[in-house]
Amino acid sequence: MGLPFFAFGYYLKDAIPKYNLAEKLNGAVLEGMIAAGIVLSIGESFVFRDVHFYTGSVLLSFTFFVIGEKYSEKSFASRLVKTLVYIGSNLTLYIYIIHPAVGSLLEKAAGRLHFSGASAEMQKYIFPLAVCAVSVVVSWAVFSIVKAVRSRLTLERG
Repeated sequence: MGLPFFAFGYYLKDAIPKYNLAEKLNGAVLEGMIAAGIVLSIGESFVFRDVHFYTGSVLLSFTFFVIGEKYSEKSFASRLVKTLVYIGSNLTLYIYIIHPAVGSLLEKAAGRLHFSGASAEMQKYIFPLAVCAVSVVVSWAVFSIVKAVRSRLTLERG
């Protein structure tokens, strides 16, 4: 479920250079933040069961965004960083709008498929990934349509 929180990280992009976070946070600190995010995400599900505060997801998202900014010029991370920055800069609004609807639809579809036993337990872990993936794909499609309509309207006016 952390992908929508990564999109939120795009809004923090101005804070990263302003406070020089990419240079202040060295590799060990970033690794520690990732470990803390994972522990918080997993621990939250064990301690609170059905209540989610998403603190680990927020921490992980922020950390990955800082890593993306820090290593954006490096060739090994270039494609991944460009993809994540594209998602953050263009699809954020659409992801936040579409994400709950996609979650509801996938939950209904899973209910109709009658997952039970081991499948239900597996669904608990796969479901959030499926919701995020489908949300990004649908958001990209909606963004592309909106972009095409806007450019067509601009051409008709101009």
